[in-house]
Amino acid sequence: MTSATSSETSESIGPEGLREALATGTECLRRHQRLLDNLNVFPVPDGDTGANMVATLQACLKALGDAPVPSMACLADCVCDELLRASRGNSGFIVAWFFSGFLGTAGRYDRLTGDGLIEGFAQGDYQARSSLVLPVEGTMLTVISAMASALRECSGLAPAACLKQALVAGRRSLFETPRMLPILAKAGVVDAGALGFVFLVEGMLCGLTRESLPCEREETYRFRPDPRALLEWTPAPEYRYCTEVLVESPQFPEDPTLQPFLEARGNSIALVANRRLLKLHIHTNDPQAVLERIAEQGPIVSSKVEDMHRQVDAAAARAIADARDAGRARASVLACIPGPGFDRVFRDLGAARCLLYGRTLPTAGALLDALTEMDAPSVLLLPNNGNLVPAATLARDLSGRDVVVIPTRNVVEGIAATYGYSENDPIDENARHMGDCIGLAECLCLYRAVQASAFGDCSIPEGAWFAMRGDTLLSVRDDPVSAVLEALEAAGAAGRSDLTLFTGEDFDEAILPAIRTGIARMNPGLEIGVHRGGQPRELLILSLE
Repeated sequence: MTSATSSETSESIGPEGLREALATGTECLRRHQRLLDNLNVFPVPDGDTGANMVATLQACLKALGDAPVPSMACLADCVCDELLRASRGNSGFIVAWFFSGFLGTAGRYDRLTGDGLIEGFAQGDYQARSSLVLPVEGTMLTVISAMASALRECSGLAPAACLKQALVAGRRSLFETPRMLPILAKAGVVDAGALGFVFLVEGMLCGLTRESLPCEREETYRFRPDPRALLEWTPAPEYRYCTEVLVESPQFPEDPTLQPFLEARGNSIALVANRRLLKLHIHTNDPQAVLERIAEQGPIVSSKVEDMHRQVDAAAARAIADARDAGRARASVLACIPGPGFDRVFRDLGAARCLLYGRTLPTAGALLDALTEMDAPSVLLLPNNGNLVPAATLARDLSGRDVVVIPTRNVVEGIAATYGYSENDPIDENARHMGDCIGLAECLCLYRAVQASAFGDCSIPEGAWFAMRGDTLLSVRDDPVSAVLEALEAAGAAGRSDLTLFTGEDFDEAILPAIRTGIARMNPGLEIGVHRGGQPRELLILSLE
């Protein structure tokens, strides 16, 4: 790691500093996601601890968006309930409820001091434990409590110094988890959720001190299985279905009969119920009965039932595949981008390098130069423009390296594909996952005609605004707001959940409020994000999910 800067000794953290710490903590988790999934054996060896923690925290960051955070209270209000709504799995539920307590405390401060951080950890520890019907030691809870206990000795220190001491205690506690939980001793691993929380806090510390994030090896957290524990655990879960359900504004948040009902039908129960929402995670053999009982609390907003027997089998198959692929080269991502604002988008998703092309497409030679300059043993190349695919293919053939071209036709497909990337996976697995993700989002583009033209049977007057989806013309109007709204309606935005607008270098942001108002009429529940793309050709690029 690099040496710490003066930010390490800063006496307090502002809202933007805390958001950055959450972002780097999430990135540290994402980098180690596969490692955590591979170590996951408790409560069920279904190989999703890392994925669940990452998905939960990424939802938190998405709720924050890119706009400046004016205060700690605003940050807390924005994400606390969203964390619980978006939490996935047992590990995601615990980390969500921890941060609900932590951020609820932080929201009472103008700036978070070391003592405020200590108070936040204590409240997060309390809420994480209180959300579980039967808390189990040797898990993430143990590490959280160890950190909270160590922090009580840090009064008066700066936040970064407090987190350093907490990490020492957390790592010490982490390697005690197999002693506390025989399941872990039998498998020869530390608890994956506990390790995930350590990675999360370590990443937050790196965000405060501007140090580089760690990249750790799975072998560090494996050891010889304990034969004395062999009779104490079998991987088949006692209950088959992992069931999660969310109710907004429950009618009976303090129902004394609900917990006994749940305890009689399952285990691994995590339950939060207040006036705003009810969120339940349970392992059960009768998910339908659970869902019917929860429906009595109010309309179910979302629910999920997963067959853990199948998940265990899939995790075992992945472990076999990973063993077979051990030693194979890992891959980095090279993304072609139409505007400078996309650089951060792709790098936040794990891309190693972006090649900006603007108005003029790069040649095969330029792509070859970019490939040559990358020091990764293998590269996943995202052309992000249908016209660039032939040049990308030629550059691949000339490079003499292990390169796979993912044939993304636009930058929205490229972003969607990158969600399937993991730096810990071999190139062929990444290529498969990224290819599967290409269709997760739809790309619409807004232009202005510089001269009169025709598109099929449709005339486009000079100066008119028109929107395209690939080779399909969706709208031609005299004003940009109408063109955007008509195109979104034609693309089925009324039934979608997320929309991201990437503004071009000549886009007039004064029209954004009118676009937002029109979208709200069309689909009040559509989540809208706005990023500065800076592309010179498209006035607006829209990603519709």
